[in-house]
Amino acid sequence: PLHPRTLPLVFDLMDELIEVFEPEYFHIGRDEATFDDIATCPRCRGIAPSKLYTDDTIALHGHLAAKGIRTLMWGDMYLPSHNGIKQYNVAEATDDLPKDIIICDWHYSPTHDFDASLSYWEEHGFQMLGNPWYEPLNVWDFATKTKERGILGYMGTTWSGISSHIGRYPHLPAGWTLAAENVWSVEKPTIDEVAYQPVPTFNRLWDIGRPVAKSFRLVDIAPFCNESTVEEGRGVWMGKGPEYDLRALPTGRVWVGETPFLLVDQAANAGKSCIMLADETTRPGVYPEAVWEMPIGMKTPAIRFLQTCSVPRIRIRAFYDRKREMMTNIGWYTITYADGTELREELTYLANMSDWNSQRGPSQALDLWQGRTSAGALATLAVWEWTNPESDKEVASIGIVSAVDQARPVLLGITVVE
Repeated sequence: PLHPRTLPLVFDLMDELIEVFEPEYFHIGRDEATFDDIATCPRCRGIAPSKLYTDDTIALHGHLAAKGIRTLMWGDMYLPSHNGIKQYNVAEATDDLPKDIIICDWHYSPTHDFDASLSYWEEHGFQMLGNPWYEPLNVWDFATKTKERGILGYMGTTWSGISSHIGRYPHLPAGWTLAAENVWSVEKPTIDEVAYQPVPTFNRLWDIGRPVAKSFRLVDIAPFCNESTVEEGRGVWMGKGPEYDLRALPTGRVWVGETPFLLVDQAANAGKSCIMLADETTRPGVYPEAVWEMPIGMKTPAIRFLQTCSVPRIRIRAFYDRKREMMTNIGWYTITYADGTELREELTYLANMSDWNSQRGPSQALDLWQGRTSAGALATLAVWEWTNPESDKEVASIGIVSAVDQARPVLLGITVVE
């Protein structure tokens, strides 16, 4: 920061943004400098890192203040319980910062002690914004504390590409929807009383112009079913005992959100009510790797599936799978047209299929059926819509194939949009 050309360059870049956006506030960043080397070059060596860091912050603030612009910055480098002590002890210079800087207090854990960090900034004379990320209790509880303590406001964050992630992971759609709910009407309802499913709700709002289907043909998959949803007799569902099966799931014509499905009654179908395919642990002959030629026999703009999968061997709740241990491909549908051509549609974990014990469901869920097992465990089935890119051609049949990886794909219903 002491190089004579550094600040002129930074100020020039800032001025470009100021000219375009004419802002009242400007966020200067300043987070996670623990990843960088401070006070190691010949100009800076021997100066306390906390002084170098703070003097530079003050310079940026001064440039903005001279233009009548309020400075925002991340607070972690000055918060002792966060990054303020680590490596450079920047927190020792907290009181040297101009008090009109708005501190963006970011914490992403659902169990963070928000009172402790907000109290620190209040005691040092700063205004604050609360900054969560995606965990439901993180975004919800931070909003509650923002209101309770009367701080300046609340600002959600995301650290990924929007268009590339909202259709791939359910974390952001769920987090943003719950954040909006609790920011505007704090604890009314409580998070346990929210009467809608956050991910499907987000998807409707994101694609608000999507036409609503009004006519359907329900496909009877009973002849293809090979497993039970209720653990009685030889039926095993997920093999965790009857207290964790789907006996709460109704059968017959059942509406899941805006889509009707014909759910098979296993009592009338030799104890079979779903299609379950093999995974990497399946013994030969127990479950098939594919089920083919489920008849459709009509032209259609879209087909909807009620589906889930077993809990994968590695299930990571966090947004980032840094070691890339979690599976991606669960399997695929093969759509066969009447002219003999085929189309393959991938089943991707967390994108269009999630496990039966998922809290959020997959990111592309049109709707969810959610219930409780007799032991109180959450059970989730997702409605996913495949859009036909060749709707002028008759779809003859559908097959479902497993990738034989960490989870068993499960299909419970098919409905064709007319």
